[in-house]
Amino acid sequence: MSLLKNIFAAILVLSVVSNIEAQQDKKDKHNEQVTIVGSYEPTINDAFKINTKPDIIEPEAQHTEFNFQLPNIKQNTSIELNTIKPVDIRNSSRTVAYNDYLKLGFGSRISPYIDFYHSNNDKGNYNFTANLYHYSSFSSIENYSPSPFSKTHAKVNYQKFLDNHILDLGFKYGLNTNKYYGYIPDDFPNITIPDNELKQMFNLMQANVGFSSNYKRKSKLHHEVRLSAYYYFDRFKTSEMNTKFDFDIHKGFDVVDMLDYQNLGLKGEFDFYSNSDTLESSSEFYVGITPYFTANYGAFNFNAGIKLGLENDSTSSFHFWPDLEVQMNVIPESFTIFAGIMGGLEKQSYFTLTSENPYLSSVANLKYLNEKINVFGGFKLSIAQTAGFQIKAGWRSFEDMAFFINYGDYLLQSQIPFGPLNKFYTAFDDGNEFYTEASISISAGKQFKINIGGEYHTYSLDSLQQAYHKPLTKAFVGGSYSFAEKVKISLEMVFNGKRYALDSNGLAPKEVELDSYVDLNAEVEYRINENLSAFLNGTNLLNNNYMQFYSYPVQGIQIMAGISYRF
Repeated sequence: MSLLKNIFAAILVLSVVSNIEAQQDKKDKHNEQVTIVGSYEPTINDAFKINTKPDIIEPEAQHTEFNFQLPNIKQNTSIELNTIKPVDIRNSSRTVAYNDYLKLGFGSRISPYIDFYHSNNDKGNYNFTANLYHYSSFSSIENYSPSPFSKTHAKVNYQKFLDNHILDLGFKYGLNTNKYYGYIPDDFPNITIPDNELKQMFNLMQANVGFSSNYKRKSKLHHEVRLSAYYYFDRFKTSEMNTKFDFDIHKGFDVVDMLDYQNLGLKGEFDFYSNSDTLESSSEFYVGITPYFTANYGAFNFNAGIKLGLENDSTSSFHFWPDLEVQMNVIPESFTIFAGIMGGLEKQSYFTLTSENPYLSSVANLKYLNEKINVFGGFKLSIAQTAGFQIKAGWRSFEDMAFFINYGDYLLQSQIPFGPLNKFYTAFDDGNEFYTEASISISAGKQFKINIGGEYHTYSLDSLQQAYHKPLTKAFVGGSYSFAEKVKISLEMVFNGKRYALDSNGLAPKEVELDSYVDLNAEVEYRINENLSAFLNGTNLLNNNYMQFYSYPVQGIQIMAGISYRF
């Protein structure tokens, strides 16, 4: 127990003194030995002159229990010894566990690539994993300002399995760099932007600790407690600190005799943010609590709860949302129908927004997204564990959704932009959205796999004319085929439909429609022996410099070669 006390004390000091956030993935609640036994296949897809903000006008399962007892009967056993024939053990039938995996490559756009994984575990005792990743490119797009970028992270995770609990610890450091390259210098001969104003760099430090029960009996008080923190800052003195504490406790009760099982539970969270840039500093927090009830009746599973939340920034506001979902297992483990009504509050933080759009201004406004109501339904179909299909459709109403709009640092005396529009600010609006999502997966053992999916969105906004830089249609097709246990071929095709942007240069802003695009990627891997493989992949094989964001074309075709080794 002294070890646990020291660990919790260290984490609490880290949270209070540094306000470092970590984002934590939810862990499966069972003791699992993680070993690297196969190839990991990462996919490689892919400015500041004034010190004031632009004047933006804001828009007005159920677990079966077995009670098994051995009979108290003594049986006399007659043992006859026979000669045992030796078992013929063949090396090819043995499964070898690998703790380390390394993948190295180099691309035609001066792009070094490294991905290293390490795993060390003692089944039923602990599990430790580490990952080091780096990918960068030093090539540029014709006519545009130089566009190098890099993505790097190092992270470790540790799980300790106790008698009836699991302790989780994690830490991550990330470093991403890029440039505000979204303009053609020859179009602005009278403007020269210093290189140090075009460079951007994001640093991230995360830490987390979690403690969860692993009881097998539903009558026990199951509980999960998590504490996480991060510190995120960029090159232009903008920083964000976040500390989050959340919990989930539930226990099985016999509330109504007609129901097969029933759980009463309580979820809660405390989420604190502190932001600072060259113009202002602010802090805010959110406190939420959700009492809930889950149960099963025959083919029906349902969850019923209500979310209660208090948001505090410059003012305080109280919210509540429904938290309801029903599932009907029409054919057990094969065909399920589901529907629900939900809502909630989500912070559109500097970390999440720049992860989506790294060309966001360092003095962008930040707000909570209030999903007032989200009504959805759909079904899931599974066929003999070889094919699956899922479709989901819904409608939601929201307040203060963030949209990206281009702007520049160079203004006339009348505050009209006249230079490169190579940065973005956030505009917020209320409205509603209808969405549809569908996916299909098919597999034939380890030899053949294919995934197909798509999304469709329509927005109706109160003030903005369009949902700027939000894709309305998305689709993907991906698959792999292995033959002769030596060669594996993977293909991926991504489609993004039209999007809209707003060009604010000149006296009157004008709406711009961004063309739809198709991105095609492929990889061939050849296994030299049990440990060593060679690969050749290509990204953006159609060599389209399509606009990822308005004024920001992507790099063209790239061919990368490399090796992977497990040991």
